[in-house]
Amino acid sequence: TRLAFSPDSPTDRPFLVLVDDFAIRSSHSLFFNSLRCRGFNLEFRLADDPKLALQRYGQYLYDGLVLFSPSAQ
Repeated sequence: TRLAFSPDSPTDRPFLVLVDDFAIRSSHSLFFNSLRCRGFNLEFRLADDPKLALQRYGQYLYDGLVLFSPSAQ
């Protein structure tokens, strides 16, 4: 059982990146590319996506969360 997140050893589950607008992928591409270069799988979703789920059947779907959505409630 994994007890803590380690930036040196990414896991098989992706990191969820919540954004207000998909243009953030371009404007912050250096940051996102640095995560990818370290082996992290990023999944981008809109913060106001009504179908967004963090868990399914009691299991977390993501190993981490990156928030780039200051206007989300």
